Amino acid sequence: MITRIFKTLTAGAIALAATLNITSCDDVNVSTRQLCPSYVVCYVELNSIVLWEVQNTTNCILIHHGNDPVVYYALTSTGKEKEMYDSLCRKHNDMNYNKYRSFMKNIPYDSVTYNDCDFTSIEISSDTDFDEAHPAGTNLSDMVRFMSYSPYPFIMSGYKSYFYYDSAAQSESFNNYMPFYIGGEAFRSETAATCYPIDKMVKDLVPEDLILVGHDGPGLIGMLCFEQLPSSAGEHTITVKIYTDNDKVLSNTIKMTFSQ
Repeated sequence: MITRIFKTLTAGAIALAATLNITSCDDVNVSTRQLCPSYVVCYVELNSIVLWEVQNTTNCILIHHGNDPVVYYALTSTGKEKEMYDSLCRKHNDMNYNKYRSFMKNIPYDSVTYNDCDFTSIEISSDTDFDEAHPAGTNLSDMVRFMSYSPYPFIMSGYKSYFYYDSAAQSESFNNYMPFYIGGEAFRSETAATCYPIDKMVKDLVPEDLILVGHDGPGLIGMLCFEQLPSSAGEHTITVKIYTDNDKVLSNTIKMTFSQ
């Protein structure tokens, strides 16, 4: 499972680089060091999502940035793109980080990158009856957990309050599945992390939970985990809709086969 996810991420990174016409290995390998007034170095425009079923599970879905042409707003941008970057930093009260970072030449999103919109809500539904209380088309938000990360609490603390992982404070699903999302280092209790977990049933999410969703890089947005299975085994076409604060509805479907 881990191999598949990270191979896909690598392929996605290559595709992003190709979109930006980055062809020289020398260009890619040269890094630059720059003072970063904001924690977030780059924002990438989000216009669509894709869904992947997590291998070796029957109840988890990864939400990933869609395969759109790359439009980014970065610390290194100029003109209107830099104006957009600055406005997004102001929006997130991210103006006083003031630390030096090194990042690869011509790839502004290789450092700390987030989507250019925040989410307001998430909806999940099936084309098939899930159980007696959830006929086809019903919102399954009380059946599904959303799991991801966000640096927003760290930013709002004035860049002072770090997160330290404690398995007892997280759900069983988070502890079981999220190591496939982000890797083991974030799950060490001694690691001072800037990204805080998002670990809630979808019905309990509020817009503030969904600010700067991700983990310091483009691509993966989060994971959905069905905490309850349908009343009978079989295939369901699951629809996921994400509503954003810039009035977009990002939607896609995935076929899942649930077993009992």
